[in-house]
Amino acid sequence: MKWSLFELDKLNNINEYIESYDIPETYSDVESIKDIKVVGKVIHINGEVKLELRITADAIKLCSYTLKEIFVPVDFELDLLFGSSNDSDYPLTNPLELDEIILGNILAELPFRVFHESADPKEFEPKPKTHPAFEELAELLED
Repeated sequence: MKWSLFELDKLNNINEYIESYDIPETYSDVESIKDIKVVGKVIHINGEVKLELRITADAIKLCSYTLKEIFVPVDFELDLLFGSSNDSDYPLTNPLELDEIILGNILAELPFRVFHESADPKEFEPKPKTHPAFEELAELLED
């Protein structure tokens, strides 16, 4: 999503569809982010641009235990202020590119870990070890 400042001056509403994003390698547990919808308003304020957006997407993450794919719906609102004041979130550049900002916010909205319904966390927990000093006591209790 990229607009020149000239195009942005004419915009009042945003209704964009992005098929998919390439995921950075550092997010190895995110398989895909597809069907991204960005809708919202463009507000021009004293030489600055405010975007009030609602972003929805379909993400696929890998289960933290089994590495099975899990569908994770994403739906959030995002307000961005572009300009040169101290209150601005980002500088107002020409052209204004939103792809990296949107991808970063989608990745931030994803849960850190997801678990497939068939995953049993007990399978992956280490077995408790008895301290050697208490092993003989355990044997006495078994008798």
